[in-house]
Amino acid sequence: MKLGIGCIVESKYWDNPVKILNIKKIGSKVQVNIIDIKTGIIQEEILINPEDLIIKEVYQPHREYWHWAIESWRIQYYDFNEEQLAPIISNINIEPYQLEAVYEYILRPGPIRYLIAHDPGAGKTIIAGMVLKELEAKELLKKILILVPPGLIAKWQFELASKFSDNNYRRLTKEEWDVKSKELINPWMAYEKIIMSPYFALRKLDHLPETMKWDLVIIDEVHKFNNPKAKIYHNLISTIARKSRHLLLLTATPHDGHQEHFLTIIRYLIPNISLNQNDSETLGSIMIRRTKEELFHADGSPVFLPRKVKSQYLEMKFDESLIYKNLKNFIDQVFSTNKAIHLIKMVYQRRFSSSLAALKETLEKRLEFLKEKAKKSYNRNSKQQYEVIDKLEPEEESDVLTEDEKRVINLQTEEYLIKFETPKVQDLLYQLHSLDFTSTKKWLNLQSLLNKFPEFKEGPENAKKNKAKLLIFTEFKDTLDWIVKNLKKQGWAVTYIHGGIPMGEIHDIINPSKIPPFNNQAPKNRLISMSWFKRGANIMVGTDAAGEGIDLEFCNYLINWDLPWNPMRLEQRMGRIHRYGQMKTSYVYNFILSNTVEGRVQQIIMSKLDQIREDFEKTEKGSGERVFDVISGIIKEKEFGSVLSALEEKSEAEKETYLNQFGEDIKKRVEQFLKEADLKIHSKPLRNCLGLRPERKDEETTLERFKMARRETPEYLRDFFLAAWKILGGLIEKNPKFENAKNDLKQEIYKLEHPEPKLFGRQQNFPVLVVFKNLKQENPSIQVLQRGNSLFDGVVKHFRRLYSDILEDGAILIDPKSEVPYLLYFYLVSYKNRIGESILKKIILLKLIPNNDIISLEFFTRNHLGLTIADEEVFDVASKYWIHYDKQKKIEKWLVNTGLGQIIKPVKDELRTIYKPYIKQLKVSLDEYFRDFNRRSRTLPKEIRTKEYEELLYQEKEINQQIRDYEANLEIFPKMPKLISRALVIPGYEAEDGIIQAVDKFKEILEGGLNISNSSSSLLKPGEIDRRGIERVMFYEKNKGRIPVLVDDRRGLGYDIESYFHGKIVRKIEVKSHNDSGGFSLQRYEKNHAEREPETFWIYIVDNCASDIVNKREIYQIRDIIGKFEFEAQEYTNIRYPISKGEWKKIIEEEIT
Repeated sequence: MKLGIGCIVESKYWDNPVKILNIKKIGSKVQVNIIDIKTGIIQEEILINPEDLIIKEVYQPHREYWHWAIESWRIQYYDFNEEQLAPIISNINIEPYQLEAVYEYILRPGPIRYLIAHDPGAGKTIIAGMVLKELEAKELLKKILILVPPGLIAKWQFELASKFSDNNYRRLTKEEWDVKSKELINPWMAYEKIIMSPYFALRKLDHLPETMKWDLVIIDEVHKFNNPKAKIYHNLISTIARKSRHLLLLTATPHDGHQEHFLTIIRYLIPNISLNQNDSETLGSIMIRRTKEELFHADGSPVFLPRKVKSQYLEMKFDESLIYKNLKNFIDQVFSTNKAIHLIKMVYQRRFSSSLAALKETLEKRLEFLKEKAKKSYNRNSKQQYEVIDKLEPEEESDVLTEDEKRVINLQTEEYLIKFETPKVQDLLYQLHSLDFTSTKKWLNLQSLLNKFPEFKEGPENAKKNKAKLLIFTEFKDTLDWIVKNLKKQGWAVTYIHGGIPMGEIHDIINPSKIPPFNNQAPKNRLISMSWFKRGANIMVGTDAAGEGIDLEFCNYLINWDLPWNPMRLEQRMGRIHRYGQMKTSYVYNFILSNTVEGRVQQIIMSKLDQIREDFEKTEKGSGERVFDVISGIIKEKEFGSVLSALEEKSEAEKETYLNQFGEDIKKRVEQFLKEADLKIHSKPLRNCLGLRPERKDEETTLERFKMARRETPEYLRDFFLAAWKILGGLIEKNPKFENAKNDLKQEIYKLEHPEPKLFGRQQNFPVLVVFKNLKQENPSIQVLQRGNSLFDGVVKHFRRLYSDILEDGAILIDPKSEVPYLLYFYLVSYKNRIGESILKKIILLKLIPNNDIISLEFFTRNHLGLTIADEEVFDVASKYWIHYDKQKKIEKWLVNTGLGQIIKPVKDELRTIYKPYIKQLKVSLDEYFRDFNRRSRTLPKEIRTKEYEELLYQEKEINQQIRDYEANLEIFPKMPKLISRALVIPGYEAEDGIIQAVDKFKEILEGGLNISNSSSSLLKPGEIDRRGIERVMFYEKNKGRIPVLVDDRRGLGYDIESYFHGKIVRKIEVKSHNDSGGFSLQRYEKNHAEREPETFWIYIVDNCASDIVNKREIYQIRDIIGKFEFEAQEYTNIRYPISKGEWKKIIEEEIT
């Protein structure tokens, strides 16, 4: 018995029988890769004596498996030819504008460095995830780093896991860092996929190895690092950006009105470049931005429904006004000589404007401090608190007390002043304790709105039935606690989020069944609170800790209990509900106490924004709400404080004049920003593209792209997996009954088991339930099997490895639509640039007719697998003549000399288009830097001039190196092509019974000799019969008043044509073309589609396709073919279901001659 791949052997070295996966002879020994058939453990490169192996079972190659073996290679590398794999293998509902961003702009050969700057809530994470998934599928990524603010880390992990089936991103925290450091492993290099906070990354930047490189870095909220003066953060992002081949930057506010800040972001992508926001050529190659008004669904409806913002100006009641007046007097009397009086006023007045409850808590903490100070027991806790605060990351700052508030509460004072301040604080607290806080103007206004909202007005029970949702934002946790407490007293189902609640880990939400049911209890983390709000609570109250990282598109009411002084937070608050997926009009209500100083300033700002909005809506329909999206680029938090400080020094008449001037200035700045800074940075002009303009009439390319992205898992993936699983010894049970899974006619669910569970990854637990459709399932044991799923990919790789010898032997195939034999050669071709980076991998198919010098080159697609594998009789006849046909040397010579150049030429052309503008702009920038230096150098002191000149020379060196790097990307070299398999294709025909026959026909050709005339005009080219059949059907459908559309083969739908009538698909047509009428076969994926849609699936049999006259090609039609034929139950490994001429002739519904 011969030892070879696939043999089952025993040996004294192993406890169990093993299967040989690969074998190589080295001297007197053999090197084997084996797998333990019981445990699934794989051992590689074991050197052993052949005599020590006892062969228990000899592997017999199954020629019929050649189809699935070559299919495993095609599936592995098909994504290099497939334009858009990510939407297919991901669990996402893709929108046309997201397809546009990924496939028309971002994805390209060579390094990808791009700024994604869509408006808030437009799905920038989805776009970045699609790019990541495409690059991973092409095996271009190994090491990935994602930098996101702390509050967004869990959200990113969840979206990567739930939408892109990837939960392998390790969050790098202090604890994780310490563990790896103790193991003497540099944490930066410990994991392939890292997600972390940029603030934590900054602390560990000194530990970043000089040789560290990433294949892809994604940085979210990059506008937070756009100030070049913040050198530590600028250095962090610049360093990491330089160490990454691919770089994606995400922000909704790329331009904040400062040109230098915008250029800082651009220079992360292209260092040292000098350009302005109107340089469309360069910006167009590195940036895409779409505003909410430009985003539409495929049907032309807007992605973002209207958002109505209403500011409610509330006048305080008498009791509130009295407290406000006494608070001002208290500050003026106690702190008039204190240098920090403006800070003190800001803290107390902001707490008052939020709620009396927040003010009461602040005063009580101040009173406690004063009492401790009076007892001489103060131990300077404040200093320790400041140290803790300083170490916190920006997003982690407590909303219980900010740093400024702690400074005011713990404000040092002389002992003689303690006796003066203490009774005044006690007096204010006495007044507050005597008030009913539920009678304040804001609370009464909230009750009025709850009675006004249709879903809430009949009380808590009715709100639960209506699944009503309301989000309330406040700046302070003390206010939040008071609102939550009183809403619960009224019976409302309330949950909440504040800075003291951790964000949560991905495992808290990856399995919804593990989240405890809502019963008005305290949430363990923010993610659980968000889940409760979606499934049980009607009201969520949040501080600005909820402003980032959570998506609440299922809620359409928002109340800003108080307005933040940081306008970016106002923008973030509204972005929680007014985002992609919102199905209703969003209503936003701002509560403003107009008879306070800070309330008056806010009223001026909001009224001017309302005025701008109304003006824009008169001229630019639907664009008025833009003012709330860009306000953060106009007004900064410090400016708000400066205005309040200035008002303190003015009389009442001067205050009104000052505020009106301030309001007009804000109005002008916003209008200028909208017209210039924001609108000019669109990276490329909008195309007349599906989903971008509602007036779009017809764009077949984009329509086809969108339809491909929305399809189910392709039939060819389903067919391969079921067949491979069965061949590999797995068990399959179709449509089992199980809990928590929704089944329908279009969904196929299978139960899988395998005797070797570790064969496809140790994380697999069998049995598992699998579906072949992108549906979210409640049952955690259900997997959507497709590319990117670990079980699916494991089956593909294992099958390819196990049956490699079948591919080496080659195959004899039968083509019933060809008159002549021909050769097929399958090659894997790959290219690298001068730096050694992989540029392209493709599987190509070379076709050659013997004694014909013409070689056709095609990319390997599903259509090439429709040929029948020859049976033993045909194989025995044809294999004797293989030697006469084999032209491998000729093929490889042509491929090296000509074919490889043809394949890479479009890629080279595209790379030149990408990099030439960069190179040109860098040279221009370098000239500008020298001209600017020469212009200024005459007036500079010698020392400064020498220093700047040295810096300029260093910058020149960097720019020249950049140019060389870009030029290196243009130099592409092929690797030697790898032959995967080959096939001899011989003519055949479909007999009366639908079975493919070939022996007799091939014998006739052999008897006539092997020479085939190059000029034979009677022979149709391969594929011409199919083309003529489809041409006839298209002509027929148009004559019947329907609109036929030829579908893309890559969709794997199981039919050729979609026929529309009044905008609806009325027929899905599979065309069977013949020279002479005979039987035909349904392929597996065709039969599957016919079963799912019997009413719309039609078979059109076109006969006499050799005729050059279209009308002479006869058409026969069959609808509901599944209901009219009885198909025998077949194994998953079978791919054809034959139907004889006699069978289909009996039931044709219509005949056209």
